[in-house]
Amino acid sequence: MRWGVTDEAANDHTTMQLCLEEIRNCQQISTGPKFVSLLSHKYGTRPLPSDIICNEFETIIGAVDSEEDRTLMKQWYKQDTNAVPPVYILQPISSIISNFGHQGNRMLAEKTKSEWWRTYERLLEITTKAVLLSIKDTVRAHSLINSITEKEIEFGLHQSQDVSSSCLWFKREIQGLAANDKNPSAKNFVDQLDSK
Repeated sequence: MRWGVTDEAANDHTTMQLCLEEIRNCQQISTGPKFVSLLSHKYGTRPLPSDIICNEFETIIGAVDSEEDRTLMKQWYKQDTNAVPPVYILQPISSIISNFGHQGNRMLAEKTKSEWWRTYERLLEITTKAVLLSIKDTVRAHSLINSITEKEIEFGLHQSQDVSSSCLWFKREIQGLAANDKNPSAKNFVDQLDSK
């Protein structure tokens, strides 16, 4: 689904919007199936929320224990009081990690990409823990931390006029995967907890 998502979309965190827009386009113009899901054992990438309503953000950040982690959250999320309602917006990667997505220097591009992934993983860990501790509405909490794949499926199915005739679902079962979950290659097929 996300083939062809540009570095610009990754930089400004619009991948999710692009994916949902493509589903919407398919639902409007396709004469055949309007949504096709191909799933196996992975849950999918969980994006950071691209924006969070101000009072929710303040509740979430209030649940963050470490001053260092609160500082990291405040570095990446900036308040936009022009929005109605006001929100905190996740900043473009290149506004904080200079040379992110650098086209002319492959080594620099890889270095900054690695730096972003370390930052993303830390922000995701902080956000997930704080959301689960602080947002009492479990449906809203889940919507802040669920995967792109789950959001696409919800959107694809819930926006369809007739699910039985316009949606296809394929699920691949890999036999013996559970018995081989310690194999280093298993992470290519199933989500695993970090063993640190």
